[in-house]
Amino acid sequence: MADIGRFLVVYDGASEEVEDLFEIKDITLADLKEAFDVPDTDPEMHGAYPVGPEDIAYVQELIGKVLDFDFTAKAYMIEAVRKDI
Repeated sequence: MADIGRFLVVYDGASEEVEDLFEIKDITLADLKEAFDVPDTDPEMHGAYPVGPEDIAYVQELIGKVLDFDFTAKAYMIEAVRKDI
């Protein structure tokens, strides 16, 4: 079985290519789902959930890093990512 983690995924706003990944640790899936309003139709949180300016402090706490968020040049999503690839 694949090992799935939840990550902050940073995308280039122009090319939509992944620029960076930051693993989210030390939070339950239930708490993460609640924080990002994950619908009941996605019980394992396999979808992609946008991060907005109002989420910056919380996301930085989740990943344990201070990032320079630039919402004009990049897109930020919370996503499930296979850790074994």
